Amino acid sequence: MTEGKNRQWVLNARPAGKLTGEEFLWHEVPIPRPSDGQVLIRTLWLSVDPAQRIWIARDSGKPAIPLGDVMQTFAVGQVIESCHPDFKPGDVMRGDLSWQDYVVTDGKGFGGMQKVAPGTRPNLALSLFGVNGPDIVFRDDRDRQDQGW
Repeated sequence: MTEGKNRQWVLNARPAGKLTGEEFLWHEVPIPRPSDGQVLIRTLWLSVDPAQRIWIARDSGKPAIPLGDVMQTFAVGQVIESCHPDFKPGDVMRGDLSWQDYVVTDGKGFGGMQKVAPGTRPNLALSLFGVNGPDIVFRDDRDRQDQGW
């Protein structure tokens, strides 16, 4: 990582069919600083989900990502600097972040921001204990009920 730089993938164009690579642009910008009620998070793990294909194309359960914005994703990161009363440097977080090294957030975005329990592997915080894990468990349970299991 370049010292003092924040590497980002920015949405450049809406896809028309298969992705071509023109949909994203690489940017390097200064690392942002948090304001009151915000935290600076260093991204550790990014989730790559089928829903992201929809987010770059159109509104869905979540508004489409605006052109020129950093690509959004669920991610796990570590708090580097905090101006938020509930989070301190060193906390590991899961939330709606983005494809960049560092993000400043107040945690009020889609899906919020939660602390990852100590000892939990970051990849499990995005899968089994993340958005998709409970969905699979509860959807599977509904399917069993629908089929009379």
